[in-house]
Amino acid sequence: MQAVKIYLEQENLLFASLEEDIKKEELLFINVKSFPNPNVISSNFSQGILIVEGSSAKIISNQIDSNIKANIAVGGKDSGKTRIKYNYIENSKSEGIFVLEGEERLVIEDN
Repeated sequence: MQAVKIYLEQENLLFASLEEDIKKEELLFINVKSFPNPNVISSNFSQGILIVEGSSAKIISNQIDSNIKANIAVGGKDSGKTRIKYNYIENSKSEGIFVLEGEERLVIEDN
C-alpha cells in the first residue's frame, strides 16, 4: 500500500483525503505494474515514441516493440518533466530508450 501511495503522490494524483467510495483496503489490491489493455506501439519506420525538445510526456504502461529506430527517444529542454514507467519494451533495431542531453529530473524506471 505504501508503494502505491508514494507512486500516486509522485504523479500528483493523490489528494489530501480519499473519496468515500474508495476504501483504504482496496488500495492493497492495486498493483501499479498491472495496467490492463496497454497501448501497442509497434513496427514504425522511425521511433516508436519521439518526444521533441521543449516537450515532455508521461509514458506509462505501454507495449513498445519492433521499431526501426529507438522505441522511445527523449532529451533536451523540458525532458526533466518526462516520466517513463512500467513499459514493456523489446526488439528494436536500435535503442530501447534513447536519451540525448536529458535533464537531471528525467524519470525512467521499471521498464
